Amino acid sequence: MYKIDLFKRLRLSFVATCVVVVSMLLAVLFCVLWAINFRNSINEVNTAMERMLVLNQYNISLPPLLPDDDPESYNEVNSLYSKTILFSATKDKIVDYQKLYKSYPYLAEEQELEAIVNRTIAHADKGAKTFEYNFRFYRISSRDYADHTDYVFYDFSTERQLIFSSAFWYLMALVFASVAVGLLAYILSDHVLDPVKEGLKKGKDLISNASHELKTPLTIMKANLSVIQSEPNATIKDNEKWFQTIEEQIERTNSLVLDMLELSRLDNAEIRYSDTIDMSAIVTSSTLSVEALCFEKAINIKENIDEYVTVIGSKENLERLVLILLDNAIKYTPYEGDISVNLHRGKKSVVLSVKNSGEGIKKEDLSSVFERFYKGDRARTQETNKKSFGLGLAIAKTICDQHNAKIECFSEPNQYTEFRVTFRNKSK
Repeated sequence: MYKIDLFKRLRLSFVATCVVVVSMLLAVLFCVLWAINFRNSINEVNTAMERMLVLNQYNISLPPLLPDDDPESYNEVNSLYSKTILFSATKDKIVDYQKLYKSYPYLAEEQELEAIVNRTIAHADKGAKTFEYNFRFYRISSRDYADHTDYVFYDFSTERQLIFSSAFWYLMALVFASVAVGLLAYILSDHVLDPVKEGLKKGKDLISNASHELKTPLTIMKANLSVIQSEPNATIKDNEKWFQTIEEQIERTNSLVLDMLELSRLDNAEIRYSDTIDMSAIVTSSTLSVEALCFEKAINIKENIDEYVTVIGSKENLERLVLILLDNAIKYTPYEGDISVNLHRGKKSVVLSVKNSGEGIKKEDLSSVFERFYKGDRARTQETNKKSFGLGLAIAKTICDQHNAKIECFSEPNQYTEFRVTFRNKSK
Protein backbone atom coordinates (compact mmCIF):
# COMPACT_ATOMS: atom_id res chain seq x y z
CA MET A 1 0.00 0.00 0.00
CA TYR A 2 2.87 2.32 0.84
CA LYS A 3 4.45 1.69 -2.56
CA ILE A 4 1.22 2.53 -4.40
CA ASP A 5 0.71 5.69 -2.37
CA LEU A 6 4.31 6.73 -2.95
CA PHE A 7 4.01 6.22 -6.70
CA LYS A 8 0.76 8.18 -6.79
CA ARG A 9 2.40 11.02 -4.90
CA LEU A 10 5.33 11.00 -7.31
CA ARG A 11 2.93 11.01 -10.25
CA LEU A 12 0.88 13.91 -8.89
CA SER A 13 4.07 15.78 -8.01
CA PHE A 14 5.32 15.33 -11.58
CA VAL A 15 2.02 16.56 -13.04
CA ALA A 16 1.90 19.54 -10.65
CA THR A 17 5.49 20.49 -11.48
CA CYS A 18 4.80 20.37 -15.23
CA VAL A 19 1.62 22.44 -14.88
CA VAL A 20 3.25 25.05 -12.63
CA VAL A 21 6.35 25.44 -14.80
CA VAL A 22 4.42 25.62 -18.09
CA SER A 23 1.79 27.94 -16.58
CA MET A 24 4.44 30.31 -15.25
CA LEU A 25 6.24 30.40 -18.59
CA LEU A 26 3.01 31.00 -20.51
CA ALA A 27 1.85 33.61 -17.98
CA VAL A 28 5.09 35.55 -18.42
CA LEU A 29 4.86 35.21 -22.20
CA PHE A 30 1.22 36.34 -22.32
CA CYS A 31 1.90 39.26 -19.98
CA VAL A 32 4.79 40.41 -22.15
CA LEU A 33 2.72 40.08 -25.34
CA TRP A 34 -0.22 41.91 -23.76
CA ALA A 35 2.02 44.71 -22.46
CA ILE A 36 3.67 45.07 -25.88
CA ASN A 37 0.27 45.17 -27.59
CA PHE A 38 -1.03 47.75 -25.11
CA ARG A 39 2.07 49.91 -25.42
CA ASN A 40 2.02 49.73 -29.22
CA SER A 41 -1.62 50.83 -29.33
CA ILE A 42 -0.88 53.81 -27.10
CA ASN A 43 2.22 54.72 -29.08
CA GLU A 44 0.29 54.63 -32.35
CA VAL A 45 -2.36 57.00 -30.98
CA ASN A 46 0.24 59.33 -29.44
CA THR A 47 2.17 59.39 -32.71
CA ALA A 48 -0.99 60.21 -34.67
CA MET A 49 -1.88 63.07 -32.31
CA GLU A 50 1.62 64.54 -32.35
CA ARG A 51 1.76 64.33 -36.12
CA MET A 52 -1.57 66.10 -36.41
CA LEU A 53 -0.24 68.91 -34.22
CA VAL A 54 2.95 69.23 -36.28
CA LEU A 55 1.12 69.21 -39.64
CA ASN A 56 -1.36 71.81 -38.40
CA GLN A 57 1.57 74.06 -37.48
CA TYR A 58 2.38 74.22 -41.20
CA ASN A 59 -1.29 74.50 -42.21
CA ILE A 60 -1.33 70.94 -43.53
CA SER A 61 -4.46 69.01 -42.68
CA LEU A 62 -5.34 65.38 -43.16
CA PRO A 63 -8.81 64.87 -44.66
CA PRO A 64 -11.06 62.91 -42.33
CA LEU A 65 -12.60 59.67 -43.46
CA LEU A 66 -16.25 60.39 -44.18
CA PRO A 67 -18.96 57.74 -44.45
CA ASP A 68 -19.34 58.29 -48.23
CA ASP A 69 -15.58 58.08 -48.97
CA ASP A 70 -14.24 55.41 -51.27
CA PRO A 71 -14.02 52.21 -49.17
CA GLU A 72 -10.94 51.14 -51.09
CA SER A 73 -9.08 54.16 -49.72
CA TYR A 74 -9.83 53.07 -46.18
CA ASN A 75 -6.90 51.77 -44.23
CA GLU A 76 -5.72 51.63 -40.64
CA VAL A 77 -3.72 54.87 -40.88
CA ASN A 78 -6.65 56.86 -42.28
CA SER A 79 -8.92 55.36 -39.65
CA LEU A 80 -6.51 56.40 -36.92
CA TYR A 81 -6.25 59.98 -38.17
CA SER A 82 -9.99 60.29 -38.83
CA LYS A 83 -10.64 59.63 -35.15
CA THR A 84 -8.01 62.15 -34.07
CA ILE A 85 -9.83 65.45 -33.56
CA LEU A 86 -7.79 68.69 -33.67
CA PHE A 87 -9.07 72.12 -32.63
CA SER A 88 -7.65 75.46 -31.56
CA ALA A 89 -8.53 77.69 -28.63
CA THR A 90 -7.55 81.26 -27.87
CA LYS A 91 -5.69 82.18 -24.74
CA ASP A 92 -9.12 82.88 -23.24
CA LYS A 93 -10.08 79.26 -23.99
CA ILE A 94 -12.57 80.22 -26.72
CA VAL A 95 -13.09 77.51 -29.32
CA ASP A 96 -14.29 78.23 -32.87
CA TYR A 97 -16.87 75.43 -33.16
CA GLN A 98 -17.87 76.43 -36.66
CA LYS A 99 -14.35 75.73 -37.88
CA LEU A 100 -14.34 72.50 -35.89
CA TYR A 101 -17.59 71.30 -37.48
CA LYS A 102 -16.32 72.38 -40.88
CA SER A 103 -13.19 70.29 -40.48
CA TYR A 104 -15.11 67.33 -39.07
CA PRO A 105 -18.71 67.61 -40.30
CA TYR A 106 -19.65 64.23 -38.86
CA LEU A 107 -19.13 65.71 -35.37
CA ALA A 108 -22.30 67.79 -35.78
CA GLU A 109 -24.21 64.79 -34.52
CA GLU A 110 -22.01 64.59 -31.41
CA GLN A 111 -24.22 66.02 -28.68
CA GLU A 112 -21.51 65.97 -26.04
CA LEU A 113 -18.77 67.47 -28.19
CA GLU A 114 -18.62 70.70 -26.18
CA ALA A 115 -18.22 68.83 -22.91
CA ILE A 116 -15.47 66.67 -24.42
CA VAL A 117 -13.66 69.73 -25.80
CA ASN A 118 -13.85 71.53 -22.44
CA ARG A 119 -12.48 68.51 -20.61
CA THR A 120 -9.70 68.14 -23.20
CA ILE A 121 -8.65 71.74 -22.57
CA ALA A 122 -8.89 71.41 -18.81
CA HIS A 123 -6.91 68.17 -18.56
CA ALA A 124 -4.31 69.10 -21.21
CA ASP A 125 -3.56 72.37 -19.41
CA LYS A 126 -2.88 70.29 -16.29
CA GLY A 127 -0.42 68.11 -18.21
CA ALA A 128 -2.69 65.06 -18.21
CA LYS A 129 -2.57 62.58 -21.09
CA THR A 130 -5.96 60.92 -20.59
CA PHE A 131 -9.39 61.51 -19.15
CA GLU A 132 -12.65 59.61 -18.82
CA TYR A 133 -16.05 60.98 -19.64
CA ASN A 134 -19.38 59.20 -19.77
CA PHE A 135 -17.71 55.75 -19.61
CA ARG A 136 -15.47 56.56 -22.58
CA PHE A 137 -11.73 57.02 -22.51
CA TYR A 138 -9.82 59.72 -24.35
CA ARG A 139 -6.16 60.39 -24.97
CA ILE A 140 -5.17 64.03 -25.40
CA SER A 141 -2.25 66.26 -26.34
CA SER A 142 -1.63 69.97 -26.98
CA ARG A 143 0.85 72.49 -28.34
CA ASP A 144 1.06 76.16 -27.24
CA TYR A 145 1.64 79.14 -29.53
CA ALA A 146 1.79 82.89 -28.92
CA ASP A 147 -1.89 83.62 -29.53
CA HIS A 148 -3.54 80.21 -29.30
CA THR A 149 -3.20 76.57 -28.33
CA ASP A 150 -3.80 73.54 -30.51
CA TYR A 151 -5.47 70.55 -28.88
CA VAL A 152 -6.13 67.01 -30.05
CA PHE A 153 -8.18 64.24 -28.54
CA TYR A 154 -8.69 60.62 -29.53
CA ASP A 155 -11.48 58.31 -28.44
CA PHE A 156 -9.45 55.35 -27.16
CA SER A 157 -12.45 53.41 -25.84
CA THR A 158 -12.65 50.79 -28.60
CA GLU A 159 -8.93 50.02 -28.54
CA ARG A 160 -8.95 49.89 -24.75
CA GLN A 161 -11.85 47.48 -24.75
CA LEU A 162 -10.15 45.27 -27.32
CA ILE A 163 -6.94 45.28 -25.33
CA PHE A 164 -8.66 44.24 -22.12
CA SER A 165 -10.70 41.68 -24.03
CA SER A 166 -7.45 40.22 -25.30
CA ALA A 167 -6.34 39.89 -21.67
CA PHE A 168 -9.38 37.75 -21.01
CA TRP A 169 -8.61 35.52 -23.99
CA TYR A 170 -4.98 35.29 -22.93
CA LEU A 171 -6.24 34.12 -19.54
CA MET A 172 -8.53 31.56 -21.17
CA ALA A 173 -5.64 30.33 -23.32
CA LEU A 174 -3.49 30.02 -20.19
CA VAL A 175 -6.18 27.99 -18.41
CA PHE A 176 -6.72 25.75 -21.44
CA ALA A 177 -2.98 25.24 -21.93
CA SER A 178 -2.51 24.43 -18.22
CA VAL A 179 -5.32 21.87 -18.30
CA ALA A 180 -3.95 20.35 -21.53
CA VAL A 181 -0.44 20.16 -20.09
CA GLY A 182 -1.81 18.60 -16.92
CA LEU A 183 -3.69 15.91 -18.84
CA LEU A 184 -0.71 15.24 -21.12
CA ALA A 185 1.67 15.10 -18.15
CA TYR A 186 -0.64 12.69 -16.35
CA ILE A 187 -0.83 10.44 -19.41
CA LEU A 188 2.94 10.51 -19.93
CA SER A 189 3.80 10.31 -16.23
CA ASP A 190 3.26 6.56 -16.17
CA HIS A 191 5.93 6.16 -18.86
CA VAL A 192 8.24 8.85 -17.45
CA LEU A 193 8.12 7.31 -13.98
CA ASP A 194 8.78 3.78 -15.25
CA PRO A 195 12.40 3.93 -13.99
CA VAL A 196 11.11 4.96 -10.56
CA LYS A 197 8.53 2.17 -10.60
CA GLU A 198 11.21 -0.27 -11.71
CA GLY A 199 13.51 1.00 -8.96
CA LEU A 200 10.82 0.49 -6.34
CA LYS A 201 10.17 -3.00 -7.65
CA LYS A 202 13.87 -3.87 -7.66
CA GLY A 203 14.23 -2.52 -4.13
CA LYS A 204 11.31 -4.61 -2.93
CA ASP A 205 12.57 -7.70 -4.75
CA LEU A 206 16.07 -7.17 -3.37
CA ILE A 207 14.82 -6.99 0.20
CA SER A 208 12.51 -9.96 -0.31
CA ASN A 209 15.15 -12.14 -1.98
CA ALA A 210 17.93 -11.13 0.39
CA SER A 211 15.68 -11.91 3.37
CA HIS A 212 14.85 -15.28 1.89
CA GLU A 213 18.49 -16.12 1.20
CA LEU A 214 19.61 -15.01 4.65
CA LYS A 215 16.83 -16.91 6.39
CA THR A 216 18.21 -20.33 5.44
CA PRO A 217 21.78 -19.95 6.75
CA LEU A 218 20.58 -18.17 9.89
CA THR A 219 18.09 -20.96 10.57
CA ILE A 220 20.80 -23.58 10.07
CA MET A 221 23.24 -21.75 12.36
CA LYS A 222 20.56 -21.37 15.03
CA ALA A 223 19.73 -25.07 14.85
CA ASN A 224 23.40 -26.08 15.14
CA LEU A 225 23.93 -23.77 18.08
CA SER A 226 20.89 -25.29 19.77
CA VAL A 227 22.42 -28.75 19.34
CA ILE A 228 25.71 -27.56 20.81
CA GLN A 229 23.96 -25.91 23.76
CA SER A 230 21.91 -29.04 24.42
CA GLU A 231 25.13 -30.98 25.15
CA PRO A 232 27.14 -28.75 27.53
CA ASN A 233 29.58 -31.57 28.42
CA ALA A 234 30.53 -32.33 24.82
CA THR A 235 34.04 -31.49 23.64
CA ILE A 236 34.97 -29.30 20.70
CA LYS A 237 35.84 -32.42 18.74
CA ASP A 238 32.42 -33.87 19.51
CA ASN A 239 30.81 -30.72 18.05
CA GLU A 240 33.23 -30.40 15.15
CA LYS A 241 30.66 -31.16 12.48
CA TRP A 242 28.26 -28.57 13.96
CA PHE A 243 31.00 -25.93 14.04
CA GLN A 244 31.93 -26.79 10.47
CA THR A 245 28.33 -26.34 9.33
CA ILE A 246 28.13 -22.99 11.14
CA GLU A 247 31.36 -21.86 9.47
CA GLU A 248 30.02 -22.83 6.04
CA GLN A 249 26.85 -20.85 6.63
CA ILE A 250 28.84 -17.85 7.87
CA GLU A 251 30.88 -17.96 4.66
CA ARG A 252 27.68 -18.28 2.65
CA THR A 253 26.13 -15.29 4.42
CA ASN A 254 29.33 -13.28 4.06
CA SER A 255 29.40 -14.06 0.33
CA LEU A 256 25.83 -12.82 -0.06
CA VAL A 257 26.56 -9.59 1.82
CA LEU A 258 29.71 -8.95 -0.21
CA ASP A 259 27.85 -9.53 -3.49
CA MET A 260 25.07 -7.16 -2.45
CA LEU A 261 27.63 -4.52 -1.44
CA GLU A 262 29.38 -5.00 -4.78
CA LEU A 263 26.10 -4.47 -6.65
CA SER A 264 25.35 -1.38 -4.59
CA ARG A 265 28.84 -0.01 -5.24
CA LEU A 266 28.55 -0.58 -8.97
CA ASP A 267 25.05 0.90 -9.14
CA ASN A 268 26.15 4.10 -7.39
CA ALA A 269 29.56 4.49 -8.99
CA GLU A 270 30.28 7.50 -11.20
CA ILE A 271 31.67 6.08 -14.40
CA ARG A 272 34.52 8.01 -15.98
CA TYR A 273 36.77 5.37 -17.43
CA SER A 274 39.76 6.52 -19.43
CA ASP A 275 42.34 3.79 -18.81
CA THR A 276 43.42 1.49 -21.61
CA ILE A 277 43.15 -2.09 -20.34
CA ASP A 278 44.91 -5.11 -21.82
CA MET A 279 41.92 -7.42 -22.14
CA SER A 280 44.06 -10.24 -23.55
CA ALA A 281 46.16 -10.32 -20.38
CA ILE A 282 43.08 -10.28 -18.14
CA VAL A 283 41.37 -13.18 -19.94
CA THR A 284 44.59 -15.23 -20.07
CA SER A 285 45.33 -14.66 -16.37
CA SER A 286 41.74 -15.40 -15.31
CA THR A 287 41.63 -18.60 -17.33
CA LEU A 288 44.88 -19.74 -15.76
CA SER A 289 43.53 -19.07 -12.25
CA VAL A 290 40.55 -21.43 -12.72
CA GLU A 291 42.49 -24.34 -14.20
CA ALA A 292 42.62 -26.05 -10.81
CA LEU A 293 38.82 -25.93 -10.55
CA CYS A 294 38.55 -27.33 -14.05
CA PHE A 295 40.99 -30.13 -13.15
CA GLU A 296 38.76 -31.19 -10.21
CA LYS A 297 35.85 -31.78 -12.61
CA ALA A 298 38.04 -33.04 -15.47
CA ILE A 299 36.83 -30.11 -17.58
CA ASN A 300 38.66 -29.49 -20.84
CA ILE A 301 39.12 -25.69 -21.15
CA LYS A 302 40.25 -24.25 -24.49
CA GLU A 303 41.50 -20.74 -25.20
CA ASN A 304 41.39 -18.71 -28.39
CA ILE A 305 42.63 -15.27 -27.43
CA ASP A 306 43.90 -12.59 -29.81
CA GLU A 307 47.01 -10.80 -28.62
CA TYR A 308 47.13 -7.18 -27.44
CA VAL A 309 43.36 -6.66 -27.42
CA THR A 310 42.60 -3.51 -25.41
CA VAL A 311 39.46 -1.74 -24.21
CA ILE A 312 38.72 1.41 -22.20
CA GLY A 313 37.57 0.65 -18.67
CA SER A 314 38.38 -0.50 -15.14
CA LYS A 315 40.88 -3.33 -14.74
CA GLU A 316 39.39 -4.42 -11.42
CA ASN A 317 35.83 -4.60 -12.75
CA LEU A 318 36.83 -6.31 -15.99
CA GLU A 319 38.73 -8.96 -14.06
CA ARG A 320 35.60 -9.51 -11.96
CA LEU A 321 33.51 -9.82 -15.13
CA VAL A 322 35.74 -12.50 -16.66
CA LEU A 323 35.95 -14.48 -13.41
CA ILE A 324 32.16 -14.40 -13.00
CA LEU A 325 31.66 -15.81 -16.49
CA LEU A 326 34.32 -18.49 -15.94
CA ASP A 327 32.97 -19.43 -12.51
CA ASN A 328 29.43 -19.66 -13.91
CA ALA A 329 30.64 -21.89 -16.75
CA ILE A 330 32.51 -24.23 -14.37
CA LYS A 331 29.47 -24.55 -12.06
CA TYR A 332 27.17 -25.66 -14.83
CA THR A 333 29.60 -27.78 -16.86
CA PRO A 334 29.23 -31.51 -16.19
CA TYR A 335 32.10 -33.81 -15.30
CA GLU A 336 34.51 -34.15 -18.25
CA GLY A 337 32.70 -31.35 -20.06
CA ASP A 338 34.15 -28.60 -22.26
CA ILE A 339 34.64 -24.85 -21.85
CA SER A 340 35.91 -22.54 -24.57
CA VAL A 341 37.11 -18.99 -23.94
CA ASN A 342 37.40 -16.68 -26.94
CA LEU A 343 38.53 -13.06 -27.27
CA HIS A 344 38.60 -11.46 -30.72
CA ARG A 345 39.20 -7.97 -32.05
CA GLY A 346 36.72 -6.78 -34.66
CA LYS A 347 36.69 -3.64 -36.82
CA LYS A 348 34.46 -1.70 -34.45
CA SER A 349 34.27 -3.89 -31.35
CA VAL A 350 35.90 -6.46 -29.10
CA VAL A 351 34.03 -9.71 -28.45
CA LEU A 352 34.55 -11.93 -25.39
CA SER A 353 32.84 -15.32 -25.36
CA VAL A 354 32.67 -18.00 -22.65
CA LYS A 355 30.93 -21.20 -23.82
CA ASN A 356 30.36 -24.40 -21.85
CA SER A 357 28.76 -27.74 -22.58
CA GLY A 358 25.93 -28.94 -20.38
CA GLU A 359 22.19 -28.99 -19.93
CA GLY A 360 21.81 -25.41 -21.14
CA ILE A 361 19.05 -22.93 -20.34
CA LYS A 362 15.46 -23.05 -21.44
CA LYS A 363 14.54 -20.47 -24.06
CA GLU A 364 11.85 -18.96 -21.84
CA ASP A 365 14.49 -18.37 -19.13
CA LEU A 366 17.11 -16.68 -21.32
CA SER A 367 15.66 -13.21 -20.74
CA SER A 368 15.86 -13.66 -16.96
CA VAL A 369 19.41 -14.93 -16.47
CA PHE A 370 20.75 -11.44 -15.66
CA GLU A 371 18.09 -10.68 -13.07
CA ARG A 372 19.17 -10.48 -9.46
CA PHE A 373 18.74 -13.71 -7.46
CA TYR A 374 17.74 -15.64 -10.58
CA LYS A 375 18.78 -19.32 -10.35
CA GLY A 376 16.90 -20.99 -13.16
CA ASP A 377 15.47 -24.46 -12.70
CA ARG A 378 15.92 -25.07 -8.96
CA ALA A 379 15.12 -28.76 -9.23
CA ARG A 380 17.71 -29.31 -11.96
CA THR A 381 20.43 -27.25 -10.31
CA GLN A 382 19.66 -27.88 -6.66
CA GLU A 383 23.20 -28.71 -5.61
CA THR A 384 24.65 -25.74 -7.46
CA ASN A 385 22.02 -23.37 -6.08
CA LYS A 386 23.02 -24.25 -2.55
CA LYS A 387 26.23 -22.33 -3.16
CA SER A 388 24.83 -19.68 -5.45
CA PHE A 389 22.67 -16.61 -4.80
CA GLY A 390 22.03 -15.67 -8.42
CA LEU A 391 23.90 -12.34 -8.12
CA GLY A 392 26.97 -13.15 -10.22
CA LEU A 393 25.42 -12.57 -13.63
CA ALA A 394 23.58 -9.49 -12.31
CA ILE A 395 26.97 -8.06 -11.31
CA ALA A 396 28.36 -9.00 -14.72
CA LYS A 397 25.47 -7.20 -16.44
CA THR A 398 26.07 -4.07 -14.33
CA ILE A 399 29.78 -4.09 -15.17
CA CYS A 400 28.97 -4.42 -18.87
CA ASP A 401 26.51 -1.55 -18.71
CA GLN A 402 29.17 0.64 -17.11
CA HIS A 403 31.61 -0.20 -19.90
CA ASN A 404 29.09 0.47 -22.68
CA ALA A 405 29.21 -3.24 -23.47
CA LYS A 406 26.41 -5.62 -24.40
CA ILE A 407 26.17 -9.00 -22.72
CA GLU A 408 24.03 -11.74 -24.26
CA CYS A 409 23.19 -15.33 -23.42
CA PHE A 410 22.75 -18.07 -26.05
CA SER A 411 21.84 -21.64 -25.21
CA GLU A 412 20.62 -24.91 -26.63
CA PRO A 413 19.10 -27.34 -24.12
CA ASN A 414 21.34 -30.36 -23.45
CA GLN A 415 24.07 -28.90 -25.66
CA TYR A 416 25.72 -25.64 -24.60
CA THR A 417 25.43 -22.24 -22.96
CA GLU A 418 27.36 -19.22 -24.22
CA PHE A 419 27.77 -15.77 -22.69
CA ARG A 420 28.98 -13.19 -25.19
CA VAL A 421 30.18 -9.68 -24.29
CA THR A 422 30.61 -7.07 -27.03
CA PHE A 423 32.72 -4.00 -26.15
CA ARG A 424 32.19 -0.95 -28.31
CA ASN A 425 34.63 1.31 -26.44
CA LYS A 426 37.72 -0.50 -27.55
CA SER A 427 41.03 1.31 -27.41
CA LYS A 428 42.53 2.45 -30.69
